[in-house]
Amino acid sequence: MKKKILAIILAAAMLLTLAACASTAAPSENQGTSAETPASGETAEGKTYVVGICQLAQHVALDAATQGFKDALVEELGDAVTVDGLYVPLIALDMTFDPLLAPDISAPDADELDDEYPYKSPTQRQIERNMAKTRSLITKTSEEINLKVEGIDGRVSDITQTVDGISLSVTSASNPDGQTTATITLKVGPNNYTGYIKLDGNVDVSGQLSADALYSAFGEIADLSVNRLSTSRRVVKYLAKDTTDDNFIRVEGQSLEFVAGIAKSTTEQAKNPNGELIYWEADPAGASIGSDGYPYANGERIFTTTKQTSWPVMVYQYEEQVKRAISFQSDGQYYYPVDVFGAGDNNGKQRGYLVKRQNSLELTYETSTGKHLGLAALDEGYLDLFGLRKTVGLNFASWEQGSFFETVEGISEPLEYGVEFATVGGKKVPVKIIYSDGAEMAIQWTGG
Repeated sequence: MKKKILAIILAAAMLLTLAACASTAAPSENQGTSAETPASGETAEGKTYVVGICQLAQHVALDAATQGFKDALVEELGDAVTVDGLYVPLIALDMTFDPLLAPDISAPDADELDDEYPYKSPTQRQIERNMAKTRSLITKTSEEINLKVEGIDGRVSDITQTVDGISLSVTSASNPDGQTTATITLKVGPNNYTGYIKLDGNVDVSGQLSADALYSAFGEIADLSVNRLSTSRRVVKYLAKDTTDDNFIRVEGQSLEFVAGIAKSTTEQAKNPNGELIYWEADPAGASIGSDGYPYANGERIFTTTKQTSWPVMVYQYEEQVKRAISFQSDGQYYYPVDVFGAGDNNGKQRGYLVKRQNSLELTYETSTGKHLGLAALDEGYLDLFGLRKTVGLNFASWEQGSFFETVEGISEPLEYGVEFATVGGKKVPVKIIYSDGAEMAIQWTGG
């Protein structure tokens, strides 16, 4: 539209120019004012005319108009007219300044663009550089809108939007192992993330993060900081209708616990570590159970959420017993590891302890009465035993008959020992002690 308006304006200007440039003979006093117009192809008194046409710019419409004027004049005046033209270029100066005060000027004419060394502004040059590096394509159908950007080095990024969701993918440059593509698909329901995604920054996940395996540059799992970790499979066991014990490991704070969960006949709604109720994002009824034990609908896993839905996550109720716990304790000066064995009784007794203190290693057992039995390896080079039975009484009433009795702490029946005698140096003395199991201990009265 702008080109048509410009053509009309320039055509009008050319008409005015044509009228100004045309050469005519002024009538003489003898001729008067009623001279007849010569017939076509003839001129008064055999005169000839030179007509100049000034065209302000080269344009298809203006070129056609100029040629039309030439043809009309020749047809009207014949050889008596010579039509010549001048091309006067229309130059536009549009100046802007960037922060460095470098002017941006342009001469938007076809000749300037076709010049051997055409002028290009800094902005135009930058645009051409970027266009040389990448190629973008936007397509739209009744079902989707797609935006694709391709680099000359093989890199491609793609965004596709449909009524069901948005898909984003990035393909790296070609390498000997082939191309690597990362794809993220966002849907109204469960989210799918496929491919290899490398993130140099931080990732904040407000929902759940599920993975078959976790890897890092320092090992399969390294530098992993969590405030709580549990290997409990109660949700999976409920989906499988498995009422066996849920034995799992729980890590929290400075404690590592081996827990035995004994299933009850009742159920309850599952909660997260913060005590919030958990729901399924979609109806798990009719869903298939995957190899990981979780429900899948249409090939996509159904995740859980704390947002209330119509599908609560149910689990069996369990009685938990900590069969082993490893933690840190303090004596007021040092922190030392303590390994506790057994669930114990209701009073916290009947447990075993392995304690590594600053200068000793202790292995003990606490009885239901609170008594500690065990041993301690000391840094002084000794091994102390504590909790051993003590002798609380000896009965030598049958000594002469070859026996005696020992009463030991914690044993109601006295222990009987046999005695053998011999004459040494004219005296009758005991030379052997015989235990109840037949073992013998010799007693020596002479040197050598």
